[in-house]
Amino acid sequence: MKSWIKKNKKAAMIIMCGLLAAIAAGAGVLCLTAGEEDESVYKETTAAYGPLTVGVTEEGSVSVGTVTQGFDLDISEYSGSTQSSFRSGPMMGGGFSASSSGRRLEVEEVYVSVGQQIAKGDPVFRLTQESIDDIREELVSDEEDAQLSYESLMVQQQKSAQEASHTYEENQLYGSAASLEYEDSLYDLRKASEDALEALTDAQEELTDLQEDLSEVSEDYEEALHYLEEATAAIESESDTYWYLKNEESREQAKKTAEDEEDEIEELEDKITEKEQEIVALLKAYHEACIAYQTGEAEASVQYEKRLLNSDRAGEIYSIATDQISYEAKTAKEDYEDASEKLQAFDAYIVDGIVSAQYEGVVTSVSIEEGDLLQNDSDIMELNNYEDITVEVSVDDDDMKSVSVGDDVKVSFSAFPDGNFSGTVSDIGDATIDSNSDISYAVTITIDGDVSGLYGGMSGEVTFITKETKDVTYVSNRAVIREGTKSYVKLRDENGEIEKREIVTGFSDGSSVEILEGLSEGDTVLIESKVKSE
Repeated sequence: MKSWIKKNKKAAMIIMCGLLAAIAAGAGVLCLTAGEEDESVYKETTAAYGPLTVGVTEEGSVSVGTVTQGFDLDISEYSGSTQSSFRSGPMMGGGFSASSSGRRLEVEEVYVSVGQQIAKGDPVFRLTQESIDDIREELVSDEEDAQLSYESLMVQQQKSAQEASHTYEENQLYGSAASLEYEDSLYDLRKASEDALEALTDAQEELTDLQEDLSEVSEDYEEALHYLEEATAAIESESDTYWYLKNEESREQAKKTAEDEEDEIEELEDKITEKEQEIVALLKAYHEACIAYQTGEAEASVQYEKRLLNSDRAGEIYSIATDQISYEAKTAKEDYEDASEKLQAFDAYIVDGIVSAQYEGVVTSVSIEEGDLLQNDSDIMELNNYEDITVEVSVDDDDMKSVSVGDDVKVSFSAFPDGNFSGTVSDIGDATIDSNSDISYAVTITIDGDVSGLYGGMSGEVTFITKETKDVTYVSNRAVIREGTKSYVKLRDENGEIEKREIVTGFSDGSSVEILEGLSEGDTVLIESKVKSE
């Protein structure tokens, strides 16, 4: 009873005043309720549509990856083309050296420092104009040398191709007679093979026709036997003399037809046997003709190869000559295109002497300073990589059944109470055992989407989804009023008056609840709170 009074002070006070009023009624004593009264205030919220999830939640902190910007401008030297030697690779006798050798660009001023927030395109450092002019002059010279080498090889290629073609055509004349001889030798053999194949094909078609005729006659024969059986049965069962004679006449006719069909079957079977024997002989003749053709072709080929020896050697010489010069011209063209691209890349990379940032983030280290000489693959600075934002959490062994690499998870941060982030399990570390023999795993989650507001060390919660509904209508649990077995929400009617509407609820993730009936997506409901008023 004391507990109830403590929790319901106002109700107790009203009851007591009522008793006092009744006692003092005769004396005209009036007892008024005193104290504070509760006043309702409302906050609007909207019924949303989407999935509801529950799962295992663990805390962790944000880690920001890093990315290194290097000086990746190619300023390597062109070593020149050798037009008279066959190069087995692009680096033999010409092309570009593997490094920039003595070529360097000097740093005049550095604009960034550790801890600085920079965006893509911000100036990072300035190069001395003297070093820029020197390198650009050398790159222009590279392009001119490569172009000259390519154009010279194109002229040489055309000349060599004409000379090789003339020699080839001259020697091919010696092979013309051999070709005619070869074709004439094979003509009769080829004709005999083709004739044998045609005879074999005709015989096979005739055999097919005979077999089809045999099938039709056999069907007629079976039908005649059937009629003969029926006529015989009719005679045996007929007592009338007239019909007996008629049936006997039919039986004789059926018997004659069956005998004729039988004779025809025997004749067709004999023809089929003869045709099959003929096909065997024709097949043998065709095989012999093929063998004779193959043998004759081999003998003719040997003779033909002898006749064309000089012509073939001329063709090989032509091929070697043209392939060599074509390869050198192709390589020289690639060298020229590379030199042109390097010059264009140089002009695009360095604008007004300044090299700009390729990434966005906070600078964590700077690897250059005034007076440094840069060449290919020099590191410039390291920045936070906002494309590699992760959260690492420790997950107990019992909960690992809900965690796999590639799983989608939900991530929330106290600094963003109204925002939910999504992520993907990107790594699961090895098991670790603490002093209490409890097993856990370090799980790394990569954050997706807009992560611009996150920073290293920020605390967050990761929820590994164990159950998820399909897209449903839902509202905050705080908007739902439960009275016995029924649930209600409050909302304003067309006149702005507050009304109570019954709803049917479903699945809840702890903070929101599914609405099965009573509300639609976008409906505005009220969350009621009580405040004290005097």
